[in-house]
Amino acid sequence: MKTKRKFLMIIGLIIFALFTGTTFAANIGLKKLPVAHRFAIGSTPAFNVELRQLPNSERIRLIVDNPEGKYLSVTLRDPSGEVVEHFVSRKKLKQLVKVYDFLGAEEGIYKLEIYDWKDKVKKDINLQRVQQEYITIQ
Repeated sequence: MKTKRKFLMIIGLIIFALFTGTTFAANIGLKKLPVAHRFAIGSTPAFNVELRQLPNSERIRLIVDNPEGKYLSVTLRDPSGEVVEHFVSRKKLKQLVKVYDFLGAEEGIYKLEIYDWKDKVKKDINLQRVQQEYITIQ
């Protein structure tokens, strides 16, 4: 029963991710997601962002490749806009890896912002759980 419930929850996250396009982080196949960068035309961002859902869980892994080793400001906001977590990475950090656990978190769109004082990347994490019905066969 637990396995069925986890499976249905993951399937629901995947289906919702398909409908929301590139802004959701659920990717069970652990492939790279397209990154929506906000920067001036002709410039390239100094870092790359990946979001992956860990298999059979409500955890999202944030991976930021930072080849220039700049300071990175990372902010996660809940659906109401309140800051859930904010931190600044240390300088010379080439890769930042952070796991966010959404177990027990309220459903809605969480906003993730990564900023290096020049480029800013914004990602939406759309948390939606699937309701289950248990069927007993007699």
